[in-house]
Amino acid sequence: MQPMQFEHGISNIKCPGRTHVMLWFMALSVLVFMLAFSSAHAQDKTPIDQSVGTVQFKLGKDSILVRNNDTSPIKDDLKLYEGDVIQTGPTGHVHIKFNDQALVSIRPNSQLEIECYKTQGPSADWCMRLNLHRGTIRKVSGQAGQQHKDKFRLNTPIAAIGIRGTDFVTQANAKTSLVRVIEGAVAIAPFDEHCLPNKLGECQTHLTKALRASDPFMLKVSEGLMPTEVPIDDNVLVANNTPQAAEKGHKNGNTPKTQAHQVASILADHPGLVKQFLALNEEKLSQDSFDREPAQSLDMLYGSWSQQGSLTIYPYELAKLDKEITVGNNKFALWRKTGEYHPTPGVGQFSLAQAQISTSDGYMSDNLNISKSRLAVNFDTNELETHLQIDRSLGDSVLLNAYHKMTRDDGIFAFTTTEGNKIAGALSNDGQHAGYIFDHFDQQGHLNVRTLWENAP
Repeated sequence: MQPMQFEHGISNIKCPGRTHVMLWFMALSVLVFMLAFSSAHAQDKTPIDQSVGTVQFKLGKDSILVRNNDTSPIKDDLKLYEGDVIQTGPTGHVHIKFNDQALVSIRPNSQLEIECYKTQGPSADWCMRLNLHRGTIRKVSGQAGQQHKDKFRLNTPIAAIGIRGTDFVTQANAKTSLVRVIEGAVAIAPFDEHCLPNKLGECQTHLTKALRASDPFMLKVSEGLMPTEVPIDDNVLVANNTPQAAEKGHKNGNTPKTQAHQVASILADHPGLVKQFLALNEEKLSQDSFDREPAQSLDMLYGSWSQQGSLTIYPYELAKLDKEITVGNNKFALWRKTGEYHPTPGVGQFSLAQAQISTSDGYMSDNLNISKSRLAVNFDTNELETHLQIDRSLGDSVLLNAYHKMTRDDGIFAFTTTEGNKIAGALSNDGQHAGYIFDHFDQQGHLNVRTLWENAP
């Protein structure tokens, strides 16, 4: 045995697998490096923005977003995507700006779905389809809609609306739709086998009817029927109801019929005035068919003087059922269930249940929001105290701080505040509900606020 030779032999043994192992480790190191680099690069890469629009601003605290069956509060600057549903509550307003600069204002108690809004890539693939399930919106067409009108559609539950370069207002529920054009024109048709909700553009059927901004009427659509004309001032306040206009009329020695009695007053003691208001509206007899809560079940409600109402104002024939008139103006009145006025003694603290704000131009306001509200009534001393803060989008607010000693024994009241604001309203006969109309005048015009309240337990 020769150890030296054995040791020498070992030191010169060749291992053919060593090179392969080293190469394998080198390859593995390169692979790990490449994976790490790819992962880091992927993390740094910004995903493609698939949003179709943004919430410019919202008013009120009762608006929600429904996305993939999950709900969340609406916030300013919130990005919106196809499939999103925006729901507003009694005081909610949501303003949306789409990527093509189209604007949509969603008003209280409404639900709007963005089914599709593709305005990039080949125009053949474009799709702008919105579904107004209920409520009211105002829509101003954007660049994509103006260039490709055949790619836009607004669906209501029973009708299709196509645009022809347009600014328009739509109000809808399960049975009817109302459309008014501010600028441009639209084409409206009820759904049938030739007008389907999954299509784009205007429907061209024998029931299609065009509506232009110059037309002195709105169009009302019912299921399966040709749209009918509705006088514009059935649902809106008259224009130019400002103190300056009224003063001008008085200086000329006359008061225009449209301006007379625009401010709410007590009507319970003036049946002659009620007859006058009915006479002024007797020609407006287009039958109302809005799907609302039955009027008989409500303790208090607002009603119009004609057979045409809106989602929140009942037509005259429905409003007066089992009701007595309290206060109102030449457009609508506050009604309550008949009976004797016997409220429970003590102090009632009321919460605001419903409010609508109209402006001098007759439209429901998009840029006003009631941020603070309070109504307290001492039934032992007949004292009433109320507070409202109405915020404008420009940052200023309209404040109502009022105290009144009620002198009537029927729960009906009307008074002028120290700031010159007018308030007229009533309590329900059991003292559990209240309503009042608040008229405010300033340099920006006339605000008319209609409120309903519930006595908080």
